Amino acid sequence: MFYTPHLSIGLGVEACRQGVRTLFINCHELILRLTAAQEKQHLERVMRRYERYDLLVIDELGHLPIAANEANLLFQLINGRYERKST
Repeated sequence: MFYTPHLSIGLGVEACRQGVRTLFINCHELILRLTAAQEKQHLERVMRRYERYDLLVIDELGHLPIAANEANLLFQLINGRYERKST
């Protein structure tokens, strides 16, 4: 599969123009934030915050290796958004 970040960025920008609550975030930054929230016992609150966006655009997914715990956190977030919000 050929991935072009310009397509996801373009879709996200157009969603913003149409008033859709959209968040663009780098995968590495997202994992760092989720890990920090888990360490501070605030994971549920942070997960709910990310689940409120209508569209979540995660950039650079797969560019860096992801540890098992980090993959679990990312899966929890995506699973919480599944069939309710776009990711």
